Amino acid sequence: MKNPKVSVIIPTYNRTHLVGRAIQSVLDQTYQDFEIIVIDDGSTDNTEEIIKKFQKRDKRIKYKRLGKRVGRSEARNIGNAMASSKIICVNDADDISFRQRARTTINAMKKCDVFYSSFCVMDAFGRIREQIKATSFDIEKVKNDPLHYTYICHSSMAYKNKGVKYSKGDWSDLGIDDWKLQIDLHKKGYKFGFSQKLLVGYRMSSANIELTRNNKKVLKLKRGIIENI
Repeated sequence: MKNPKVSVIIPTYNRTHLVGRAIQSVLDQTYQDFEIIVIDDGSTDNTEEIIKKFQKRDKRIKYKRLGKRVGRSEARNIGNAMASSKIICVNDADDISFRQRARTTINAMKKCDVFYSSFCVMDAFGRIREQIKATSFDIEKVKNDPLHYTYICHSSMAYKNKGVKYSKGDWSDLGIDDWKLQIDLHKKGYKFGFSQKLLVGYRMSSANIELTRNNKKVLKLKRGIIENI
């Protein structure tokens, strides 16, 4: 049996009310040569029940429940290690992929190592509040931005599966492991590509870590990396 073209990694923790929508958005893709890997980071709700219902319908869904919570970075690393395809596609449990995402990603990654797209910001009810266009990754712009933003939506990212790992510790706890990954991939010489097609819906809610984290500590960590590039 041949390996799928894309492995979609969905880490989740107590997202019963959302993770099903994330999975369904992948199942609804116009391009169907994929696997879905759900990493349950020790959820205390009925996540397992939801995922197993999906598994009965579709054998392409893999599910790993962790005995204790290890954090978002390690959950993502576990998912990456389980992937059987050459391309990792990110889809967080509270976000959705629009129907052309997988097909567009596969075509784009013939010419790059990292791919991302435009995205829309949704509220807790799934209503679109804003559309944000993707722009080219430029490390000089990242250095000069006051908050060192890359302006890449993590859930729109895909990258070649070459032992990529997310940084743990404060990077994970503060919710900037995705930012660190993007910088790490740049430093490794990965070629970035993007599309201005709207391929992903990013959900904002009161549970988003961006609303509660220590932003002074975030900026200090980022500066420590940026100053050494």
